[in-house]
Amino acid sequence: MTRPQVSIVYTGRPRFQDVTKGNHREMIALIESVADTKIYMMTTDQVDQTDNVWHDLSGASQIWQFVNACSHAQESIIIKFRTDLWFTPISMSVIVHELNEIIYNNQDAAFLGSNWAEFLGHEHTRLKLRVLESVQDFVIMANRKCLRDPNNILHDVNFMMPNKLKCGTKVFNQILTPEARAHNVMCQIWLCRYHYDSPDHFTVGLDYVSSYKKQWKMPGAIPWMHSQKHRYTKK
Repeated sequence: MTRPQVSIVYTGRPRFQDVTKGNHREMIALIESVADTKIYMMTTDQVDQTDNVWHDLSGASQIWQFVNACSHAQESIIIKFRTDLWFTPISMSVIVHELNEIIYNNQDAAFLGSNWAEFLGHEHTRLKLRVLESVQDFVIMANRKCLRDPNNILHDVNFMMPNKLKCGTKVFNQILTPEARAHNVMCQIWLCRYHYDSPDHFTVGLDYVSSYKKQWKMPGAIPWMHSQKHRYTKK
């Protein structure tokens, strides 16, 4: 079998790159172990945003950035990252698993993230994607063949209600063709919220869940993080 070709496209605002670079280097090395990989830095400081008419609407803006990144990347499989992602060891394994599912033609796309209200502590939960369902958007991976025409994606986003355009989870389902086989995947990918000189998984994770203002929607999140300290104190 010819080695698969993967594009890793970084989109969004560049945040905490110095903190996460070692963590990302480890993640990318695992992807490189199963596929030839090229990295494209398409963050907002690297790409002219003049044509991004949705710069004040986060979700729609993310769609524009993704479509634009795909037009520059050449490889057959696209993986979208953001610089402030923090990958736990288990999430690294999940990402490689989901990528292999695409490589071996068991699925066309996967949307990976975490949901602390409904999927507390889930390490690898896969849900088939249904039409108009919200999707996870921390990491998105897709076979290029299942992506819709860019002009059609942007056309449809333009006619969505403004309240939906504020969040990527409500618009990223627009990128796939109707027949695409895809999954929402709940796992332990976190966001880096602060600068750290010597970060570890537990500190990054605790600060991440603590940063959510609506704690009443996910009352078990902080206690769960504390219960996992023995697992996640290793850097």
